[in-house]
Amino acid sequence: MVGGNMSRHKAWEDVVLKLRSRLSKWKVKTLFIGGRLMLLKTVLGASPFYNMSIFKAPKGVLKEMESIRNNFFIGADPSDKKITWIAWVKDGSLWFHVMQALYGPKIDLHSVHITSNWCSILQEMHQLKGKGFDFMSLCSKRVGDGNNTSFWFDIWKGDSNFHDTFPRMFALETDKLSTVAAKIAQVDGSIRRPVRSGLEQDQFNELVSYIDSISLSSSQDRWVYNASGDGRFRVKDIRNLIDDLILPSWSEPTR
Repeated sequence: MVGGNMSRHKAWEDVVLKLRSRLSKWKVKTLFIGGRLMLLKTVLGASPFYNMSIFKAPKGVLKEMESIRNNFFIGADPSDKKITWIAWVKDGSLWFHVMQALYGPKIDLHSVHITSNWCSILQEMHQLKGKGFDFMSLCSKRVGDGNNTSFWFDIWKGDSNFHDTFPRMFALETDKLSTVAAKIAQVDGSIRRPVRSGLEQDQFNELVSYIDSISLSSSQDRWVYNASGDGRFRVKDIRNLIDDLILPSWSEPTR
């Protein structure tokens, strides 16, 4: 590679071969979809990083790397062709779309009867909620461009989601999975009929006033942990909250 013309495809053959050989050591059929994604992020994020931080890779090399990653993720043989669910380079949110397709847009509706790591986590969350600790009440979405935040189900403005705050308007909504960005662009664009007077009109006016006060930015949406005061999530803080709630307390210190 040193001294070679890095604008040519041939100069990157060793990098592509190294990438392909690392992924070929794993039996893709034995890995679930989350395991494949984690492995791809680790291998494809670290393996060519050094070379690509120095040299600009040709488009043909990038397409070949994307093809290797795509085939591994969908479990396809290099000689076969399978349907790709979502474009890899669309918005970097493949994991979000996969989880939403498998479990739905609202965490309260997720199934906990499937054998997976994610469902095990949800089971623990439901058990803790039954004991008085609601983790999701401590989290909210901080909206940037609004493309990865559910307008109706995520808590992104105020202390509750719009699904509960504006039930009449949610009943009229035809696109219940609408994002904040799409809804702000046209508030009444996905309402199935004109708003009637009374409570419906009051909720619509209040919803419009909420939206008028929102200004989107170019940054990505992200989750914020509200209990710490600085928006940062720490496992230690959660552990202390759970211990204070569940573990018995004594007036005298333990020796």
